[in-house]
Amino acid sequence: MATAVSQKDRKKTKVWRSFFEMLRKVKVPWGWLLLAILITLGYSTIMMLFPDYTQQVINGDVSSKTLVTLVSVILGSLLLNSASTAIKGITDAKVGFAMEQAAWKSISGLTLSDIEKENTKELISRVTTDTRSISQMLSMRIPYLLQYVYTIVASVMMANSYDGSLLITLVLLLVAQVILASIVGRVSFNLQNKAQKKLAEMTKIIAEIIANISVVKIFSSERKETERGDKAIKSYYRASLIAESVSNGLFRCSYLVNVLGMLIVIIQGGHLVTQGRIDIGQWIAYFMYYQMMTDSIKMFFFNWKEVYSCQGKLHRLAEIITTPEEDIESGEHLTPCKGDFTFDNVSFSYGSERKILNNVSFRIPAGKFVAIAGMNGAGKTTILSLLERFYCPDEGKITYAGKDVSTLNLADWRALFSYVPQDVRLMSGTIRENILYGVDRAVSEDELRAACKKARADRFIDKLPDGLETRVDEFGDNFSGGQRQQIAIARAILRDRECLLLDEFTSNLDPEAEAHVLDAIREISDDKTVIVVAHKISTIEKADSIILLDQGEVEAAGDNDRLIRESKVYRTMAATRFATV
Repeated sequence: MATAVSQKDRKKTKVWRSFFEMLRKVKVPWGWLLLAILITLGYSTIMMLFPDYTQQVINGDVSSKTLVTLVSVILGSLLLNSASTAIKGITDAKVGFAMEQAAWKSISGLTLSDIEKENTKELISRVTTDTRSISQMLSMRIPYLLQYVYTIVASVMMANSYDGSLLITLVLLLVAQVILASIVGRVSFNLQNKAQKKLAEMTKIIAEIIANISVVKIFSSERKETERGDKAIKSYYRASLIAESVSNGLFRCSYLVNVLGMLIVIIQGGHLVTQGRIDIGQWIAYFMYYQMMTDSIKMFFFNWKEVYSCQGKLHRLAEIITTPEEDIESGEHLTPCKGDFTFDNVSFSYGSERKILNNVSFRIPAGKFVAIAGMNGAGKTTILSLLERFYCPDEGKITYAGKDVSTLNLADWRALFSYVPQDVRLMSGTIRENILYGVDRAVSEDELRAACKKARADRFIDKLPDGLETRVDEFGDNFSGGQRQQIAIARAILRDRECLLLDEFTSNLDPEAEAHVLDAIREISDDKTVIVVAHKISTIEKADSIILLDQGEVEAAGDNDRLIRESKVYRTMAATRFATV
C-alpha cells in the first residue's frame, strides 16, 4: 500500500515538475496574470468592508461619511468585479494564445518517430482542448483559489475583532466544512470519473461498430453487435446513475451541515447580543462573514476540482512542449555532389523486438535508376524513411559520398530529395498550390504544364472547369488515388532534386499512365539518382539495379537479368508479374 501511495506521489510530482518546465518554454504573459490576481484580491478586500459598514448603519451611524463610504464600497466592488472579469478574459485569451503557439511549434518540430507515438486526434487535442483548459486554470482558476483562501482567512479574522468566541466557532465550522467538502469532492470526482470512463468505452464500441457496419452486415452479426452496444450503454447508465445519486446525497449532507452551521451562528450571535458582548449590527456583520466564508469554501473546492481534473491534460501538454525538437540546424553543411548512397550493416526496428532491417548493406550508385523489391514487411519503405532521416538506424550507418549522413545538416540533407510517398495526402488549397508545394524557385506556366504532362496529370486537370485553380478538399479526398499520385509526381518533377524517391508511385495508375510516367521518369533521371519501391515487375525490371529484400535482409542485388539467373524469389515474382508487397 505504501508503495502505491509513493508511486502516486511520484506521478503527481512528475506532473507538476513537467508543468514548471513547460512554463519556462512558453511565453506566458506574467504581467497580465499578476494584474488579474491583484484586481481579484482587491475586489475581495473591498467586499470584506461591506459587513463592517453595514453594521455601522444598522447601529444608527447614518452620517454622510459612513453612507458615502458604504456606497463607495458597493460601487467599488462592482467596478473591480467588472474589471476582474474583463482582465481574466483578456489574460485567458493571451495565455491560451501563448500555449497554442508553443504547442503547435513543438508538434511541428517533433521527429516523425515522436509524432507516430501519438494519435493524430490526440495531437490536435493538445493544441485545442488542452491549451484552453490550462489557460483557464492559470488565468481564472488559480486567481479564484487565491481569492477564496484570502476571503476565508479574512472572514475568520474579522469575526475575531468582534468577540474571541466567534473566532472559535468559525474555525470549528471551517474545519467541519472543509473536511466535508473534501470528502464530497473526492467521492463525487471518483464516481464521475468512472462514469466518464464508461462513456468513453461506450463511445469507442459504438464508433467501432458504425465504422465497420458493412462487415457486420456481411457476416449477419447485427444481433451480436447490438447486444454488445446495449451492454456498453447499460454499463454507462449504471455508472452515471450511481454517480448522480451519491453526489446528490452528499450534496444534501453538505447542505444540511451548512444549515446547521448557520443555525449555530444565529444562536450564538443572539446569545452574545443578549449578554451585551456584541450589538445587533455586529451580529449581522458576523452572519455576513460566515456566509462569505461558507460560499468561499464551496467555490474553493469547485475550482480546486477543476484544477485537479486538469492534471492529465497538463501532463500531456507539458510532455509535448518539453520534448526536444528535431535538430535541423546543426551538423556539417552539405553541397550536393551526386555521390553514392551506401547502407553499411544497417539494422532498424520500430521499437519492437523484431528487426525490420537486419545488417543490411548495399550501394546505390549516383545517377542510376534503382528499384527496391521484396515481400510485404521486408523493409522497402523503411529504407526510404531512413534515407530521408525520418528515423536513425539502430546499428550501422548510411553514407553519402563517403560521409556519415548523421553528421550532416538535416535541412541540407533533405534538400537532396524529391519524394512521392505511397499514400499521397494533398494540402487544402488549389491543384496549382499543391504542385508547387515545397518548390523553392520561380516556375513558369510552361514548366508547370510540362511537369503535369510528364506526370500524366494534365489528362484530368484539363477536364476540370477551373483547371489548375480547382480547389482541393481536405487530404485531397475529392480526387482519386491515381490523380493524387499524378499531382505528387508532377510536384517531384518540379522540385528537381538530385535524388528522386518513389514509393509505389504507380500503384494507382492505369497501365497506359504507368508506362507514360515511367518513360518520363527515365527521361528526367539521366542526371539524377532515382530510387523506386514498387510491386509491379513492369516497373522493377526497367531499373539499372534491383535490391531484393527478404525478411529484412538483402536476398539478391543486380539488374533484372542477373536476378532472373540467380534468385529463385525474383524468378517467382517475374513469372507472376507481381512482386508481393
